[in-house]
Amino acid sequence: MFQRKTPTYLKLSREAMEVFAGLTLLFVGFIASFLMAVGLLEKDIILSLVVYSLSLAGIVVGLHGVLGWQHAREKIGS
Repeated sequence: MFQRKTPTYLKLSREAMEVFAGLTLLFVGFIASFLMAVGLLEKDIILSLVVYSLSLAGIVVGLHGVLGWQHAREKIGS
């Protein structure tokens, strides 16, 4: 009955959120691997696999968002 209206400047498309989430995952993976290379994080095989998985998930989610964004733009254009 009483629903809050989200301001239009706060609305992001699903594709933009996917791109943001992908970039965040990539950034976290890069920082963690950098900290392992510098020696601030202990080099462990499990941690390396987790960091690799974060980076891979970031690439997949980000590319899915970019491709969805492109598809939406082409759909609007034609």
